[in-house]
Amino acid sequence: MSRRARVLPNGTLPTMAPGSSALLARALSGRPKERAIKLTAALLLAALGTYSLLRSALPPPPPPAVVYGLMIDAGSTGSRVHTFAFDR
Repeated sequence: MSRRARVLPNGTLPTMAPGSSALLARALSGRPKERAIKLTAALLLAALGTYSLLRSALPPPPPPAVVYGLMIDAGSTGSRVHTFAFDR
């Protein structure tokens, strides 16, 4: 038994697979420039979401062994920068 493609009343084939999101179809409709912007934004959002999920699954890095602090002394005789190192 062969399956025939469903044809819309205007004679075209449907572009979305059955069960696809109507939101995606609405987002991809419109002018080509708008479509490209929407598709790029959706891909960037998906990439950012994937990155944040993968990043949250990793354990946090260990704290550094040495922490530095700066003190800026801006007096009337000149300016100096003092650097302090603190061991953890």
